[in-house]
Amino acid sequence: MITIAITNVQDVVEKQKGWFVANVVGAFVDLEERVENIVIEKLREALRAEGVEAVIERRSP
Repeated sequence: MITIAITNVQDVVEKQKGWFVANVVGAFVDLEERVENIVIEKLREALRAEGVEAVIERRSP
């Protein structure tokens, strides 16, 4: 089992602030969850490209 903790969510949000503002104006979004979902999707894509079958899920706190 592998556990990945994203420890710089705030930095990622600041870096991508323009994207978030452009895509989430007027809606309440848990930015930490959004960052985690982006990371999960990138991991899935990278693993799939290598032929690795994996189940990657976000755990609720």
